[in-house]
Amino acid sequence: MSTCLIIGKISNSYQDHISKKTKTDALIELQKITKSFNGEYLLRKGIVCSCKYDAFAIIKFSSKSDLEGNRKAVQQSGLMDNLMCFELDTIEAIETTIINVSKRIKFADKVNNDI
Repeated sequence: MSTCLIIGKISNSYQDHISKKTKTDALIELQKITKSFNGEYLLRKGIVCSCKYDAFAIIKFSSKSDLEGNRKAVQQSGLMDNLMCFELDTIEAIETTIINVSKRIKFADKVNNDI
């Protein structure tokens, strides 16, 4: 499983497309892309008072390759600008990574001091 945070701005061409509709389609095209890569929305929200971003979503994918495929498909679709994608992990996993990296750095310092 891979969970990611996606932040983006609706592209001008997609804004033009939406403005010609009489009712919202709730970004159905983005939902179709996500579903085709086995993605499940955990949270979707709009962003208020930002000129750089319009919305964000937290999406769970069955694999990292699905996550990466979705990111590429959304970029190529032209639906979103300023697209950013961050893979999420637990706080415990991040802390473990920091601890392991700091152990290696300390070990490298000891080796350098002994020389």
